[in-house]
Amino acid sequence: MENIEKNDGQQQDTKSNSFVEQEAQYRQMILNNYGDNDNKITYKSSRKLLESFLKICLKQQLRERCQNIHPNNNNNNNHNKIARELQTILVHGESRSSIIHFVNDALNRIAHCCTHIMIIHISMDRLIESRHSLENIFKVANKMHPSIICIEDIDRFMMNDTQQSKLKGNFKRLFNQFIDFINNLKQNNNNEDIIIIGQTNLLNNLHAKILKLFRKHIYVPEPTIDERYRFLLNEISEQYNDHCLLNEQDIRYFSEITKNYSFADLRTIIEHVCINNDNGGGGGDCDFNIDQSSINGLTLEMLMRSKQKIPPS
Repeated sequence: MENIEKNDGQQQDTKSNSFVEQEAQYRQMILNNYGDNDNKITYKSSRKLLESFLKICLKQQLRERCQNIHPNNNNNNNHNKIARELQTILVHGESRSSIIHFVNDALNRIAHCCTHIMIIHISMDRLIESRHSLENIFKVANKMHPSIICIEDIDRFMMNDTQQSKLKGNFKRLFNQFIDFINNLKQNNNNEDIIIIGQTNLLNNLHAKILKLFRKHIYVPEPTIDERYRFLLNEISEQYNDHCLLNEQDIRYFSEITKNYSFADLRTIIEHVCINNDNGGGGGDCDFNIDQSSINGLTLEMLMRSKQKIPPS
């Protein structure tokens, strides 16, 4: 029994050290890659950075939570605990739809590998409309931890002081309340159980006080031709059958002519074809789900027509 306990302690120590190394590597990658240089960052690499960082935070929290449930496994391991602070991440890029798709994609992957996580999505419009939304969100996050709070369009907090001075009512209250909540969380000993993700496609419009609250930045570039090609293959090619009218050359060509289109934009184009396709789920029966009958009649010409009606976001 003593040998088992020693081995468990050694494994715990090794895991803790590995998490420290991963976080250090993550920070170095952010320093090396962060910026507007698309040659350094790809959509996939940015998503992996976000996923890796969330896993580092969440798995450490969940492991300590298990140790609290089984205190016998926590003997002599106090020195292994990693000192952490409130995690705030700002995800930004050129396309709003691409950022939303990016964050949702990463969180869906995290939800599959890390259970017992509360994920809260909220838009700035909703926060402005409701007087107590922000306060209630942080109350829920404190009770149901670990938790991730995602705030869309955080750029509604404008940078210009003259614009800020004109804010009235709920908007001005929300601005001050948000800063106060974050600062209070930073001073709270239990703040490591909360991760806040802000999303914006207007980074230059973000107020300086709000920008300072986010310690880590992740840039989301537009998908490359190859990334768009693989995405279209996943959305369409897996459902190919003998009656499919698309081939890989058509998909490659369409991925080449959809520069500045995000994954969400490409999905919207395919959904538009499905809804208006007489061979399949016409009349709205598709309900924004890509079904087999609609894919069967999908042609390059249909995609081109939908592209003309749906500009990049």
